[in-house]
Amino acid sequence: MITKKHGRIFWTALAAMAIGIMGVPPAITAKQLVKVTIAEGMQPSVAPIYVAYHKGYWKEQGLDVHLKSFLTGKQCCDAMLAGKADAGTMAPTPPAIAAFKGSSVRLITVIESTNNHLKVLVRKDQGIKKPSDLVGTTVACTFKTNGQFFMNAFLKSKGVDIKNLRVVDLSPSEMTTAIIQGKVQAIFTWEPHIILTKEMLGNEAEVWLGGDIYIQDFYLGVEEGFIQKYPHAVTGLLKGLIKAEKFIKENPAAAIVITAPHVKMRTLELQTIWKDYHFKISLEKDHLDRLTKEGRRAQDYGIVPLNVPLPDFGKLFYPKPLAEIDPTRVRLDSIPISIEGR
Repeated sequence: MITKKHGRIFWTALAAMAIGIMGVPPAITAKQLVKVTIAEGMQPSVAPIYVAYHKGYWKEQGLDVHLKSFLTGKQCCDAMLAGKADAGTMAPTPPAIAAFKGSSVRLITVIESTNNHLKVLVRKDQGIKKPSDLVGTTVACTFKTNGQFFMNAFLKSKGVDIKNLRVVDLSPSEMTTAIIQGKVQAIFTWEPHIILTKEMLGNEAEVWLGGDIYIQDFYLGVEEGFIQKYPHAVTGLLKGLIKAEKFIKENPAAAIVITAPHVKMRTLELQTIWKDYHFKISLEKDHLDRLTKEGRRAQDYGIVPLNVPLPDFGKLFYPKPLAEIDPTRVRLDSIPISIEGR
């Protein structure tokens, strides 16, 4: 029988092993490296970024990568648009909304897809046993993020009119405090915040899954000016991510050890949800379809006025470097691979 103590010993040993195999490639002088600042969202979906960073895959490509941590993909997208980051991780919601105003963010790859990243946490001790019990309660999500879009899709699928709820705009960390204090009865957000909040509330709370009502793709976006100035660096980012994808598939336990500190989780906690994440470096038609759907939702939910024309979301994609590395990873119809003229 494996006890919790033995489990901790196993993961501690594995952490040492993971650090031991994080061999950094032969030394490259700082002057030779291209500095790249990546805004990342501190979520399990970002695992390929963490693995590529710690394994030295980007230094092999001549890149000096610096990670800036944010709580949401919207903050990552905003950092890029403000010139505070060259690249960033994000769900489709922030770039879809930004596209209505014109955006310099180009999506060079999806790094992960899942239908179980976003969840609902409810206070069952306050009488919330089924979705219809949410009527008349106060719930929280983070506005203008996939959390809000997931909430709308979830409630609609359960036949609950959102007009019969009071919805407040909170950050993920603020949601944890609010639901523990009983100020809200449910939160709609992403991991790791669901599992960490559930741990604090114990049997007082229950987690609801959305299933296939909301499939999330997680992107790496790059600022257009950076692409034009350092095209080889964009290629290097992708090559590092492809190596990270391979490492994750072949060494899932070590990848968990690498990822856990970045998302503020214990390895055993992250292990319980790891199977929900599907890591693949690619750009596919399904991704574009879901991105376009996200744009339509932005109008349906009143975030963008209905009289604003729907953008061509295909122009957000920049598949050229990934297609040049491995054409099988790009499956898009009629999307130009150049950003010239945009």
